[in-house]
Amino acid sequence: DLSMITISNLPMPETINDTEAEKRINRL
Repeated sequence: DLSMITISNLPMPETINDTEAEKRINRL
């Protein structure tokens, strides 16, 4: 899933909700 890819790209890979991942991506 794309969510897994985005989470893995984060500085601290963790099991988080897709919404949280999207929020972090939008902040970048």
